Amino acid sequence: MNLRLAQMQLGCPGGEFRQRLAARRRPSLTQGVGSAPYNLLSHPRLLDELQVRLVKPSELPRFNQLLDAHHYLQSPQPFGERLYYVVTDAQGQWLALLLFSAAAKHLQRREEWIGWTSEQARRQLSLMVNNSRFLVLPDKTVPNLATKALRLVLERLSDDWQARYAHLVLVVETFVDPEQFCGTVYTANGWQELGPTDGWGRHRRDYYVKHDNPKRLFVRELGRHARRRLQAEHLPLALAAVEAKVPPRCRRPVKEIWRRSSRAQCRHRSQPALPGQCHRGMACGSWGCSGA
Repeated sequence: MNLRLAQMQLGCPGGEFRQRLAARRRPSLTQGVGSAPYNLLSHPRLLDELQVRLVKPSELPRFNQLLDAHHYLQSPQPFGERLYYVVTDAQGQWLALLLFSAAAKHLQRREEWIGWTSEQARRQLSLMVNNSRFLVLPDKTVPNLATKALRLVLERLSDDWQARYAHLVLVVETFVDPEQFCGTVYTANGWQELGPTDGWGRHRRDYYVKHDNPKRLFVRELGRHARRRLQAEHLPLALAAVEAKVPPRCRRPVKEIWRRSSRAQCRHRSQPALPGQCHRGMACGSWGCSGA
């Protein structure tokens, strides 16, 4: 494999890419374990008997190991709100894995599709999630399995998010690498393609890296009039708590924040502040930050 091409597909910096490539070459404890490959002749009622459930905490190592072994992006760095799903057959055998996590911070095509202003996007982003991983296990691939599995998960996703994080989600997004997939599973489930991204990838909670490998952006509403609800000047009462948790936007220039931070450190050298005290002061508006 051409090193540069593989590095771009994985979206990894050079050192991290080599570590992941080496890990991929190591044999997996789960690779090759399980029953013989599925087919509809031996399992004629498979699609009718599919079951979906949340992954238990004790099962997360297995979940991540399967992603490392069989998904071209491998397992992600966990952060923020997220839910892990496994799709099984009637006997409980794992057939497919899905991970939903925090939505991308800024996507111009998405904001235009919803009708968000930049301020609305900042306050309401938690009402959107990203399908960041979707894997049908290699020896469990049968026609329409992926389409049915995705539909079953989407039917319960918002309720599960409400139960875990005390708020609904209204829209889901995902990125499809055109060099790897066609996106047929998503279009078959009513997702709308908005066009290519700008070629940036998230590597930490608020840290993005330019990888020059634009993805195809797909979105889907999880309920009727979901976009209309997000476009409103004020969210319905059931969703207003999401906005209330978002800290006010700081209007101070970055240079001024750094200058004041340096002064605060000098001022308190004789009486050191508790860890993070100065930064909490900035976040709480003690230097004139406001959400106006």
